[in-house]
Amino acid sequence: IRTRHFNRARRMGCCGSCFAISETEQLFVTTFTTEEVINGPKVTYIGPLKKGAKTQAAVLNEKQFIHVTNKRDGTVHLIKGPGLKFLKAYERYDQIRDAILLKPNEYVKIVNKKDGVIRVERGEKIVFLGAFEEQLEDVKEVIVVDRLHACLVRDITTGTLELIMEPQTFVPSPIQQVVTRSQDLIILKDYEVMVLVDPRGNFIVHRGCNKEEASFFVPPYHTILDINWTKTSYRKALLEGKSTKIEQVTETFNFQKIDTRHRFMLYAFVVRTHDNVEIVLDIVFGWLITDVEKMINKTKDTTNDICLKARSAIIEKVARQPFREFMAEVNSVVEDAVLQADKTFYQDRGIELTGIQVEGFSCKHVETEKVLQETVQETTNKMNRVLKQETTNEVLRVEMEGRIREEELKKKVLEIQYDHEQIVARTEGEAASRRIHAFMNSLGIQLEFNLNLST
Repeated sequence: IRTRHFNRARRMGCCGSCFAISETEQLFVTTFTTEEVINGPKVTYIGPLKKGAKTQAAVLNEKQFIHVTNKRDGTVHLIKGPGLKFLKAYERYDQIRDAILLKPNEYVKIVNKKDGVIRVERGEKIVFLGAFEEQLEDVKEVIVVDRLHACLVRDITTGTLELIMEPQTFVPSPIQQVVTRSQDLIILKDYEVMVLVDPRGNFIVHRGCNKEEASFFVPPYHTILDINWTKTSYRKALLEGKSTKIEQVTETFNFQKIDTRHRFMLYAFVVRTHDNVEIVLDIVFGWLITDVEKMINKTKDTTNDICLKARSAIIEKVARQPFREFMAEVNSVVEDAVLQADKTFYQDRGIELTGIQVEGFSCKHVETEKVLQETVQETTNKMNRVLKQETTNEVLRVEMEGRIREEELKKKVLEIQYDHEQIVARTEGEAASRRIHAFMNSLGIQLEFNLNLST
């Protein structure tokens, strides 16, 4: 009966409780109006109408901290490690947090939720968050700005952009937002050109041949003009070995640096002769860019403009030619059609066509292709015979020239022999005259002697 009454009284709060508190624990004792704390190690008894709750004290190392909230007045304060931290009455904490460890090349942004103020902390250090602070973003490395790299930031209060180009290890301020961490310095070769677009849509041309424009960073609010060229060509596919199908193929060229060197471009399309024969022409264009400003202002697809203009001129020219005549002088027909056409079309676009050549041709249909092959074979045989005859004529000409040179040399030999015989006879006659003159003088006969050495 006594035990039953004791348990009933205990449930009604009429009896106290006994608690054993270790050295890392504390006991929160609450009544209807107050709260007190008993820290361990200790064995304690609390009286009736009191409630006890044991909690573990916060064990912190040198890189940990807790935010302690006072339930009575709502204040929050920071407690850093290391040590065993006992709370006071009415104080509670949610969890043990790790401090932010920053290396020398790292930084972090922290925002105060109470007033919205942002601060930036740079390593090397250990950062403890304040009572109302939280980490705004992940820890980031400082930005290395040198002569080859810049950083683009935005002022979040005004929205303006700024390009940081001065060499440094850059850490953005609390009001700066990084837009581009590392913008590479653009370096143009002598033959390269790049076009920028300013905020008003105007084009700014940078040329590699100009040393002052050859290297630069893209300024704020400027963009690089993307060049998108296309070329719609045709390709012949064989179907079941009997017929062919002409497929349209579109190639795309995307780039930002414009190469002003001489270019070659292969283009294929279908033409129709005067006698209704369809031929697939493979043409190589030689061209170059002479004026970038004209090109970007006049057209956005330079290669397609060249191909379509040349195709139109060639189709018009070939339509007047019969098949066999066209095959006989295919290169001259194509060159005349393109190079003798309206040159202002290309000049207005800052382009110069330097040459055009037929790389190959074939008929669209198999039957016509056989006729073409026979024509090509006949032309080839004719050319071979002409070449053979020309070779024979060349051999005969060389032989004739050799014989002529031989006869000329013989003539010169005979002339030399004749001159030599004249000299010998004259020398012998002069010697005989002198002997006769001497003989007559010895006989006492005076003779008039006139020797003409020139005869």
